[in-house]
Amino acid sequence: MVLAGILVLTARELLLDVIATKAEACLVMWRPTIAELKHRLRIYKKSHDAAFGTDIALGERTAVVRDTFIADSEAEARRIAEEACLGALNFANWRGPRIYLDPDETLPSETNAALTKHLTYDFVRPRALFFGTPQQVEDQIVELAEETRIDHLMFKCGWPGLAHAHTMRCLERLSTEVLPRVRARLKGKTRAAALAHAG
Repeated sequence: MVLAGILVLTARELLLDVIATKAEACLVMWRPTIAELKHRLRIYKKSHDAAFGTDIALGERTAVVRDTFIADSEAEARRIAEEACLGALNFANWRGPRIYLDPDETLPSETNAALTKHLTYDFVRPRALFFGTPQQVEDQIVELAEETRIDHLMFKCGWPGLAHAHTMRCLERLSTEVLPRVRARLKGKTRAAALAHAG
């Protein structure tokens, strides 16, 4: 098991290295925690700089996707979208909970086994979900931007089983209630401000 973990880590680092050496490539990551993102960004930057003789900023030429749902309360967001979101996450849970762990973090074997069978909201939420009120989501976006300086943030607001109207309402609230305030908070922070610019 330890050997398999080492092989997975080595393969992930090798993939980051390969992507970084492609001139037109942009690294897109889906669900890593902020700590894991920072770890991967350092690998990507080191490889990119070595391949091109540059000194790109940490987070440059990178993106992350976050499953996101906005409602008047986190309880309401959960009531509307938790089942659909977690259903999609569990459908694709062939790697188990390790994709949500911080670098060098391990779980007790019983917890790991349970989460491999079924991810829970309480486990995934603080690590990789933007669920809650506009203010909660705004704070999470700003934290992610300030900590990682990634160039792009993409939001996944719909999953199988969630009514289209809920997805559209979430996207509307994201674009009118959250992103303008994120832009204002990040204004003047150069690269982080670009994160909040939505077309």
